[in-house]
Amino acid sequence: MKLKITYLIFVILFISCSNKNETKKSTERDRNNLEIAKPSASKDHEAEKYKELDAKANWFKHGIEKQSTLENLPQSFLDFCNNFITDSIFQKKHIYFDKFIGESGDCEETLFYNEKNWLFLNWDFITFFTVGDENEPIENWNNTVYINDDRIFFEFEIKEVGVVCQIGFENIKNKWELTLYYESSC
Repeated sequence: MKLKITYLIFVILFISCSNKNETKKSTERDRNNLEIAKPSASKDHEAEKYKELDAKANWFKHGIEKQSTLENLPQSFLDFCNNFITDSIFQKKHIYFDKFIGESGDCEETLFYNEKNWLFLNWDFITFFTVGDENEPIENWNNTVYINDDRIFFEFEIKEVGVVCQIGFENIKNKWELTLYYESSC
């Protein structure tokens, strides 16, 4: 009987150690994929990326009147957004990576998104635009949108802090495509 218990304990320890090694390898692979997005050590490179982002944001706004309501959003875009925020496969198919600029920054580092490291964005920015959420009531925000037939650009700004998120969509070949995404938590 003692031999069976000892054997059983040995098997459990062996399986437990095997699972830890596989988890460690999986975590290392995930971390390596994210490192693809880290900017080079050069501050000039990072400054260039921010200039690209600003230029693209200005392009989205150019010639379009700023609005504070979503009443002029086309129904086709609203239908698209419903799929975009609920279906990760649909979302990735509707990011035009050839024209995409995506950044997420905090006070310490900036992550530059690309096709290899994009993470599913399930944030309902349409509802948040007018309602806010339990953490941030809408009274703390000054959100704006720029709408025309070819492009739609959202800017989320916390009053007294500044712009913390920008999301830009282009209508390319009669399909809405995400081409700009910026968020800052600094």
